[in-house]
Amino acid sequence: MNFGKYKYDYNYLLMSTPLLVVSLFVPSVFVAFFICIFCGFEKKNRND
Repeated sequence: MNFGKYKYDYNYLLMSTPLLVVSLFVPSVFVAFFICIFCGFEKKNRND
């Protein structure tokens, strides 16, 4: 999935889903969920 000059890695989205479930019970985990989502974004012009 592409957002302008960024592309999104779906692996981070799958990894962060359990964090979202846990954050329903532990609100502080929600911060970790956002960090995980944010890490999924990377610039397209990066050479892998």
